[in-house]
Amino acid sequence: MVANPAEKKNLIRQAAIRAFSHKGFYNTRAEEIAREAGIAVGTIYNYFVSKEEILLSIFGASEFSVGREGQRRYSLRHERQRLVRTDSGD
Repeated sequence: MVANPAEKKNLIRQAAIRAFSHKGFYNTRAEEIAREAGIAVGTIYNYFVSKEEILLSIFGASEFSVGREGQRRYSLRHERQRLVRTDSGD
């Protein structure tokens, strides 16, 4: 049993990596990540707001932050645009 919040987030990230690698990001459901991690799907949402946030966390988007109240310092749209610009070489 993983009690430490940082360890639990890492467990979810690792499960997401495995699930994304099998089915792709868009075809993977939160339920599949939870099953891979051996946790309830609701547990994912105690640590991450969305599947997109898990992906950003995997890639180390450290400036992306979501508080417990769901307030975002940076929107997912901003992060997606930044990642796309970085990937396209612009």
